[in-house]
Amino acid sequence: LDIWSGRYAQIAKWLEEYKSFGCDEIAMIIHCWQRYGYDVKLPDHLPANPDLGGDEEMKVLGATSRKLGYLFSLHENYIDFYPDAEGYSYDHIVFNESGSPVRAWYNKGRRAQSYRWLPHGFMPWMTENMRQMRDGFAPDSLFIDVFTAIPPFDYYDRNGAFYEKNATQQAWRDAFDTCRSILKRGSPMISEAGTDALIGSLDAGQADHFPASRWMKGFGEADRTPWHDMATHGKMVLFAGG
Repeated sequence: LDIWSGRYAQIAKWLEEYKSFGCDEIAMIIHCWQRYGYDVKLPDHLPANPDLGGDEEMKVLGATSRKLGYLFSLHENYIDFYPDAEGYSYDHIVFNESGSPVRAWYNKGRRAQSYRWLPHGFMPWMTENMRQMRDGFAPDSLFIDVFTAIPPFDYYDRNGAFYEKNATQQAWRDAFDTCRSILKRGSPMISEAGTDALIGSLDAGQADHFPASRWMKGFGEADRTPWHDMATHGKMVLFAGG
């Protein structure tokens, strides 16, 4: 379930209804739960958005999900660092070879430009958030945005030091492994799409599928190569959502 709206207590009631309909296995991802709203002041996610019920209703949602045997997952983001977040500095941002900082997601609604976080720079913020989430409302799964929607990349830091894409891949792997170790052993780790660079540390992708024409102009129709059936079956789940 990709849930983008609703108070946390209301979502808990929806889950009770789904159970009564015979839905025994659900992976639920709550996207718009962050303290200031979706994609605002990242990574200042906590506490849970007070306009949607705050930490107290989030605890109710988590407890309801666990009682029903569902996976309870929250949307996290460690690729977009917003300049109005606490601790922001260009020291934590990816730079181009030319020496300019790399822009990331632009939140049109808030007119806020984020910058791409150094793959080796977000861990202190992430671990602190995970500890607070574990002690507050104990999600038993986690969604981290973007990490499977783009391939690992080469990058530079502010001082001009160069890092190969293998370093990005390892840092993103470490992110999922660290979150799993903090939240709960065996916690399923989920990301946005279906690239396979992080298999082994990542358990599932929302597998957002686009037509071939999105990536290569001139294609009218195309058959998707059944890569995941052949090579990753049993190692990574692709949800039909997004």
